[in-house]
Amino acid sequence: MAGDWCSSTWDKEISLEYGKPLRGYDDAQGRYRVFGANGPIGWTSKPLVQEPGAILGRKGAYRGVQFSRDPFFVIDTAYYVVPKHELDMRWLYYAMIQYKLGEVDDGSPIPSTTRAAVYVLDLDVPPLDEQRAIANILGTLDVKIELNRRMNETFEAMVRALFKSWFVDFDPVRAKSEGRDPGLPKHIADLFPDRIVDSELGEISEGWHVGSVIDEFDLTMGQSPPGDTYNEAGEGLPFYQGRSDFSFRFPNRRVYCTAPTRFAKAGDTLISVRAPVGDINMASEECAIGRVAAAIHKSGSRTNASLAPSPPCVTRCCPS
Repeated sequence: MAGDWCSSTWDKEISLEYGKPLRGYDDAQGRYRVFGANGPIGWTSKPLVQEPGAILGRKGAYRGVQFSRDPFFVIDTAYYVVPKHELDMRWLYYAMIQYKLGEVDDGSPIPSTTRAAVYVLDLDVPPLDEQRAIANILGTLDVKIELNRRMNETFEAMVRALFKSWFVDFDPVRAKSEGRDPGLPKHIADLFPDRIVDSELGEISEGWHVGSVIDEFDLTMGQSPPGDTYNEAGEGLPFYQGRSDFSFRFPNRRVYCTAPTRFAKAGDTLISVRAPVGDINMASEECAIGRVAAAIHKSGSRTNASLAPSPPCVTRCCPS
């Protein structure tokens, strides 16, 4: 460590300010990001903080650290950070991650981070020019990560478009049924039938059948264990609370749980069931799921019986 770094405590460097309640942010189309305990949760038309800044989760099983490059809003499950003297805000964000402020817990039954618990903790503060140099290096890496994430989103959109063309609109089947070239390599085109048939849901590919979600799949709703059973040391099962853990292909391993209560198996589809509903991912391994997630798998796939493969189906939701 450089000799001119100084030892300090968080109460000497920052103030943690409470966010404010906000309604309607889920569906808002405003220009300002809304942050909660787990990260971005929506948009609004008026910011609470008028400049870039750092956000620290205050309540919940997972309380993350976030950074906004633009003015933003923070709801009452999180804090926003106000420096008490000149500090590089980007460096401050990385320091909060390094010192694991998102894991500071006051020991109450509801997992939460209090200002008093954070303020007494020690930290080392470099000179301002070193803060800026550190933030620049780490920020450059973050930009690269963000670019890769956007590329992944583009690939994901291409996959969705291809899936819709092949298995929702049945374009290759329609082309073959009409004597047209489906525009696919022969070994792929040969996999598709050449006939469209009617069903109660409309036209579908020959060989498909109509089913219902309740008949075709089993659903496991998540449940969150006590906050003191979580860790980042790899003890227990990977724990996925909800959409904040979802990445491009498989969820991000951020937290483990030593006392899981609800499980997903490798290959299960994971669905966010709260804030917002409907984001999906896939479990790459056995894992625990929290109350913001659910897992679905093919009905009967948990048995050891040898099951003959069944034809694909077009599912529908059953009436309640």
